[in-house]
Amino acid sequence: MKILIEIWESIKIALQALNANKLRSFLTTLGIIIGITTVIGILSIIRGLNDAFYTSISALGSDTLYIQKFAWFSRTDWLEARNRKDITMKEVDAIRDHAVSVSSVAPVVGASRSVKFGSEQIKNVRITGSNEEYMITANVFPEYGRPLSQQDVEHRRAVCLIGWEVADKLFQKTNPIGRRIKIGAYKFRVIGVLEKRGSLFGHNLDTEIIIPVGVFQKMYGSRRWMTIEVKVKDPALIEESKDELIGILRRVRKVPPIAENDFAINQQDMIADMYKRLTTALYVVAFGVGSIALIVGGIGIMN
Repeated sequence: MKILIEIWESIKIALQALNANKLRSFLTTLGIIIGITTVIGILSIIRGLNDAFYTSISALGSDTLYIQKFAWFSRTDWLEARNRKDITMKEVDAIRDHAVSVSSVAPVVGASRSVKFGSEQIKNVRITGSNEEYMITANVFPEYGRPLSQQDVEHRRAVCLIGWEVADKLFQKTNPIGRRIKIGAYKFRVIGVLEKRGSLFGHNLDTEIIIPVGVFQKMYGSRRWMTIEVKVKDPALIEESKDELIGILRRVRKVPPIAENDFAINQQDMIADMYKRLTTALYVVAFGVGSIALIVGGIGIMN
């Protein structure tokens, strides 16, 4: 009973102190609320970003390497990198012929064009030129129809696979397989409709159209920024695969022994590492702002 009385007396004293110092009490409470809300809010945002980020990045594949003219994250001078020799089909052929640690190699070039079927038209559709192995390196497969074949690529057939959203907008509920669409001024026969893929860092993957790389280069020229996508046989040996590819590329591109690489080999982990550094900085900011607010609130309580 005595304990209850002492607790009640303590509560009354606290209420009287709050009533006598209303402004200070309000500011103290506000500081604590801001501190806790800031920490909870930033942590919730980061969790949401994590879900979206890792869902998107999974499309890149942890066992896929991207050979490009530029590194995704580098301190190399941009003008210096821009003057590097272009990545070409010569490098694709060399990797296919000599790399023993890779299972699939695909050249990738792209452009944006309007696409038409009858009276229906879609603007700014991503046109990707590649080969039959792009289905594997990009982890993209037709929901129905068939993928690109080696014969399609070798004979430069005017065939295409269209994204799910392209099929929906151009054909509504009719079957597009075997129909002919116009990509710019050229006609292509639809051989497949890609499965739904969603988006990658804001880019809608369901509006992509895939055509043979040779046909693409005939339409738009061969001087396009090319990426070579390489899927390795064993993800655990991806560093060894990179070393093998570096040796092949340096030889094909005639890079002098003491010179730096005039190409870049990018991979999913590079984006993940950069993202981790950014989220770590957000955690530090959240902790800092929250701590300051709580300290201010604590000083108010002590006084």
